Amino acid sequence: MTFLVTHVHTHATCPAVNKEVAGTFGRLMQAAHQKACGVEVVGCWIDAPAHTAHMVLSAQSVADVQKFLWPVLRIGSATTTPVVTAAEAMAIAESAD
Repeated sequence: MTFLVTHVHTHATCPAVNKEVAGTFGRLMQAAHQKACGVEVVGCWIDAPAHTAHMVLSAQSVADVQKFLWPVLRIGSATTTPVVTAAEAMAIAESAD
């Protein structure tokens, strides 16, 4: 399954400026953490001034995604949206007729 994830934190909890939480976001990018959670990071984009990260993840379940996100959930929030490709959505629509 493919998931779109948006993580938001505040300036006070920003891993780039707060040494107490500096390793939280970096852990998500570690191959060992991704493998342990069963998650592949397809892509990650950062809007630093907004303290927001946008990720595309591949995982078998939302439970795997939540396990993967756990390190950053103590410094901010995340929305997780399961998605399909446009081609998959079109095939679903065509088969429903």
